[in-house]
Formats: sequence, structure tokens, C-alpha cells
Amino acid sequence: MLLAVWSLSAFVLEIPSGAWADLLDRRRLLVASGLVYVAAFATWMLWPSFWGFLLGFVLWSCSDAMHSGTWEAYLFEQLSARGEAARYALVKARAESVALVVMAGAIAAAAPLHRLGGYALVGGVSLAVAAVHVGVTLRLPAPARRAIPTPPGAEPHPTSPRAVDPLESSPWRTSARSKSGRQVAPDVGLRPGVPGPCPGS
Repeated sequence: MLLAVWSLSAFVLEIPSGAWADLLDRRRLLVASGLVYVAAFATWMLWPSFWGFLLGFVLWSCSDAMHSGTWEAYLFEQLSARGEAARYALVKARAESVALVVMAGAIAAAAPLHRLGGYALVGGVSLAVAAVHVGVTLRLPAPARRAIPTPPGAEPHPTSPRAVDPLESSPWRTSARSKSGRQVAPDVGLRPGVPGPCPGS
């Protein structure tokens, strides 16, 4: 039953996870995912019962849902900001390979640790590794900010730097243009307190 709840909660929580990654700061969402993962192991340590394990599995599913698409989007944006978007598949594959190797090592270490210290030692080491994961995530660079391209003649996107340029958006800005639409004079905007050009000058 525990595995069934784990699978069902993972399926349900994957539905809103894409919206979380789009609406929230991705680095903070990754940190939150790590904290929820720590909470899952802490629940198993502090409440080793059926309901404790049930809650721990739900927390684990929530952590996975918060992490899955968020990490991929974060990685792609960071590489794109550096002009290295073509390396996305390679970097992602290497990261996943390292994760699999570490996971295999953890599985191999579980039995020896249990012989040495039982459930408490295995749970304590798992909790410590999850805490290290949060610490590493905190050191990730801030999400990259990229200018959003604007089609010719269209209004700038609200998040574009042009959208907050006081000169671009000022109603006093005018430009002398010919009938064909070609700019024939530099921007000599009419601004309060600044005299405009004299006709014929």
C-alpha cells in the first residue's frame, strides 16, 4: 500500500509541477525540493510507523515533482545565457550519470551501514546526505535573465528592458520621419523644459 500511495501521489503532484516551475523562482524551488526531501527522511526517523512512512513517501513524491522539470528548465536557461545551449543534452546526460553512480554507491552502502548501526545509522546518514544536497543547491547561481525578443513594430514585452526605458516609453519622444517611414533625423524628443528644434533649422 505504501508503494501504491507513493506512485499515486507522484502522478498527482506532477500535474501542477510545471506551473510551479514557470511561476516561481527555479533556484528557490530546487532548494524547497531539497528541504521537502530532508523532511521526508526526518519523518521516517522521528515517526517510524505506518503513518510516518506514508507521510514520508508523500513528501518524497512532492520533492520529486518540484525537482523534475524545474532542474531541466534551470539548466537550459543557464546554458542559453552563456551561449552554450547546444551543450544541454551533454551536460544533462553527465549529471544524470553521476546521479546514477552515487545512487548505486548508496544502495551498496546500505547493508554495511545497517550491520554497523541498524536503522538509526542508515536513517542518519540518509538525512545528512539530503542536507548536503540542500547546501549544494543553495550555491547554484541565480536564474539567468534573458531579454525577450520583440517583433518589429510590436510593443515590448512587459519583462523586456525596453519596456521600462523612460525614453522609449515617454510620450514626449518624437522623431522626424519621412512619408516612407524612414527616420531622417536623430531623436530630438520634445521634453518638458527642453526647447525643440526650430522649423527650417
